[in-house]
Amino acid sequence: MFNNPVKSIKKYRYEILFFIVFCLSRAPYLGMEMFNTDVWKWKARIYDFGSGVFNLDFDKTLQKYHPGVTLMWVGTAAVKFEGLYCSVITCPDEAVDPVGAVFALHFFQKLFVVIAIGATLALAFYPLRRLFGKKYAFTATLLLSFEPFFYALTRVIHLEALMTSFMLASFVWLFYALETAKEEQRPLNIPGLNMLELMASAIFAGLAILTKSTAVFMIPFSVMLIFLYQRKNIKYTIKLSALWVLGMVATYFILWPSMWVHPIKTLDYVFIRGIKETGLEGEHAQIFLGRYTENPGPFYYFVVMTFKFSPFLITGILFFGFLFKKIAPHFNTEKAKRFALMSLIFTVGYLAEIIIPTKKLDRYVLPSLMSLSLLAGFFFTWLFFVFAPKKSRYFASVTFVIVLAYQSLSLTPDYFSYYNPVFGGLSKGIYAIEPKWIIGQHQITQYFVDLMKTNNLEPFTKDQSFDNQKDLSRKLTVAFPEKYYTQIWPFIRKIGGWATIEDLTPNAGRTTYFVYPVWDDYSGKETRFKLTYKDSVYLRGVKLYNVYQRHDL
Repeated sequence: MFNNPVKSIKKYRYEILFFIVFCLSRAPYLGMEMFNTDVWKWKARIYDFGSGVFNLDFDKTLQKYHPGVTLMWVGTAAVKFEGLYCSVITCPDEAVDPVGAVFALHFFQKLFVVIAIGATLALAFYPLRRLFGKKYAFTATLLLSFEPFFYALTRVIHLEALMTSFMLASFVWLFYALETAKEEQRPLNIPGLNMLELMASAIFAGLAILTKSTAVFMIPFSVMLIFLYQRKNIKYTIKLSALWVLGMVATYFILWPSMWVHPIKTLDYVFIRGIKETGLEGEHAQIFLGRYTENPGPFYYFVVMTFKFSPFLITGILFFGFLFKKIAPHFNTEKAKRFALMSLIFTVGYLAEIIIPTKKLDRYVLPSLMSLSLLAGFFFTWLFFVFAPKKSRYFASVTFVIVLAYQSLSLTPDYFSYYNPVFGGLSKGIYAIEPKWIIGQHQITQYFVDLMKTNNLEPFTKDQSFDNQKDLSRKLTVAFPEKYYTQIWPFIRKIGGWATIEDLTPNAGRTTYFVYPVWDDYSGKETRFKLTYKDSVYLRGVKLYNVYQRHDL
């Protein structure tokens, strides 16, 4: 396949170009922009997972019911690469610059996540190109890549973007395998027809389920897809489905060492505790439409789509539906119909899966965003390369890509601050769907940089800590609600301050400044000491945080 590098590069030049664009678009501020809420848990799991692999203690590779195996493999590879890199190039020494070491590792682990997602999408680009042409492949994948919510989730050490990318690749490779066999009017297993497409789909499905158990949706969806194409021959349908499931199971088993030693225990932990006890029966307290709730109800994800999907995506979906009869003939009508139908089934089916559990979070909708992007891609491809006058097509398509990229890149490093401007944007969105992952962290940091200069506060040195300082009056100490503390403390430490958790009384009683988000400012309930309002922190003109100063009662 790659015997001649020059020919291979030429053959796959579009996939390579997409991969480069995807990775470069994630380069600005990478590793320096934010830390998601449970990143420290995932870093610990990655360390334990890697330790289990390299010390042959395979029990330790069972870290969480999610199960997050692919993220832990990617994170482990990043740790090893950082070690190799730092043996040649000077890196921050943890003993001398512990905060610098935190940011350095964060960069490498995020870089490897970006590379893994970019490579997966590039592999999905190939069947899309073969099915509907390079113009559609670029339009659909770039639309997805620069969709602000997807863009944001590809830049964090977490599961949704990895899982979604694997699910996309699994779907399009299976559709490509079945569609190719249909066009050539021969079964998948006859001599001369490559089975790699079918196995590629199965492997990507296995990777998706290894990432997060909700991707088990790929099993019934893929079997249904095979049945729809091969329903005239039930025995053959069963055979193909069995081969696909076998490939998926083999991937799941081979890439998870815990399955080698305790398969029953592992599966019980993941699918009983993970799905039943946590997913179906668990709840997650959050602010939704201005009020606290543990179960936001069946319409939650439709509100998420309203605020988190961009006007481009929503417009593309709506116009695709209205103009499908005009659009389809330009992509092989019957093939486009089948692909559109499967994408819709994927969207609705996955939404049904995540609506049922009581535990709901906005990021869980990402796979449905992906499948809807495939539909919107048809409309925009038709708009720019068929409907638009020939003389303006190049200019229109380039402008579209620039605007697409700008809507995400302009948000960096606060890419989770995106809310659809048509429905009120940031100022309305924060009260409708609570930001679970911090936004405005750099504005908070800059505020306290300025405050330190104004008040002549001294930075904590590497030998000093909050606990070993008797007098903190000349130091910067800031308390945050716990869920935001886990994300902001490296930035406060980096400027020489010290962050604490506001509900830990021994520390809070010695902390000078308190920060509360405006959508959840419960400072008025403080009874341990007096808080005086001092100032507010803004992002793009929108008030996000109130800053208070503590005074002893």
